[in-house]
Amino acid sequence: MRMFQEALREVPKSGEVWCEGARIALHVGRFEQARKFLDFSLHFTPQYGDSLVEYLRLELLEGMDQTDTSKLYQVRTQY
Repeated sequence: MRMFQEALREVPKSGEVWCEGARIALHVGRFEQARKFLDFSLHFTPQYGDSLVEYLRLELLEGMDQTDTSKLYQVRTQY
């Protein structure tokens, strides 16, 4: 987590850094924080698939019954 915070200080608009933060949050079960980080990741670099994969992973971990996939569809169709 310390390295993640340091990376954010260096490159706060890097989607890759935010995606890595989401992975850390997912690993410890902090789903709300992971979603926030993934939203930042998709905002800064929507063209990379890592964020999409992690978003799907988050949705699977939380339960697909309540899934709002509109953001996922929007990212997929932008390019």
